[in-house]
Amino acid sequence: MYTIAAVSLTVLFFVTTVVLPFKCSKFCENLGFKLLKFRSHKSSQVPIQLRIRNSGPYRFLIRAWGIVAIAFFAAVSYWLGAWEGNHPNTLSKIGQSAAVGYTLSSLLVMTLLSYNSLLPRLFGMHQLERCGIKQLWAVDLLTPQQKLRSSLRREAQATKKIFCLDITGKKILGKGPSEQGGLLFDIVKANPTTPVCLLLFKPDATNKDPERKISSVFSTLLSEMEISRENYLQQVRETLEAVAFINQNRSKENEIVVRYYHEKPTFQVILFDDKAFAFPWQPREEKDLIPLLELEQSPEGSAFYESYRRHFARIWGSPIQESQVKIVPTQKQEEEVERPWKASKKTESSRNIQLTKMSA
Repeated sequence: MYTIAAVSLTVLFFVTTVVLPFKCSKFCENLGFKLLKFRSHKSSQVPIQLRIRNSGPYRFLIRAWGIVAIAFFAAVSYWLGAWEGNHPNTLSKIGQSAAVGYTLSSLLVMTLLSYNSLLPRLFGMHQLERCGIKQLWAVDLLTPQQKLRSSLRREAQATKKIFCLDITGKKILGKGPSEQGGLLFDIVKANPTTPVCLLLFKPDATNKDPERKISSVFSTLLSEMEISRENYLQQVRETLEAVAFINQNRSKENEIVVRYYHEKPTFQVILFDDKAFAFPWQPREEKDLIPLLELEQSPEGSAFYESYRRHFARIWGSPIQESQVKIVPTQKQEEEVERPWKASKKTESSRNIQLTKMSA
């Protein structure tokens, strides 16, 4: 009886080490990818790593695991004398041999995997760090994670100035306070002595779209966002009201300065003294994860941070002209978009937002 149980256990061991790696290798790969995908959905913060150059070694490692496990199983079972006689110890020795085979082969394969995969990734991470790429966030800008807000708050407390390049400014300031509000609203409000420069897209930009010669950049923008001109102006208006509200608690020299630009938007960026948070522009507000790149000033060169800083400085310092669009809410819009944190009309008249003229 014990011999039959030992033989059954041995057959099961050979099935898991031979049939699965060699006959069901595709199934094993798909299962591993599904587990990795399931685990990655739980993380919103991903350290930058290089992609594995070749996925071929995976199948080789799976099969090597099976062969090495069999070798260890045979060696340990022979050493323990697992097949000498029909007694209760036979089943125990077979179980010990299988456990040792699984464990030692797994350790060996993990060591090879670490050498072939982990070390190149570590080297790649080091090179990316030298270029100023700190990490990649996967965020939903409609409801940003608390970790991202905390990181932005730490940078705002340590910086001397904040620069923001956006389109309407709604997700950054226009949504107001609270964790579900603007990404920088509470942060900027809590640092009244830190100057803030905000660049928004000009509502009445008439320059031609370089990709669509027959339409203007503003028309293309509205088409991609799938909103009307009035809705776009409403989003800008909400941002300006948020700016006016924050400026109530700021001195004249530290008021938020807003300018407009007319170039076709490609990305959005938040700049601090030595950090930048850049992410691609998404025309439609969809509840989907957006890659947000956290960059830092590299001591070894200009890196990516310097590119974003120079781009912002170029647009901010361009020749300026006054925008012809007056973003004034109608009485109906005032009733529909009443916000408890909105600046009073008296305050707005006494302390106007510094809407310096926009880039020509």
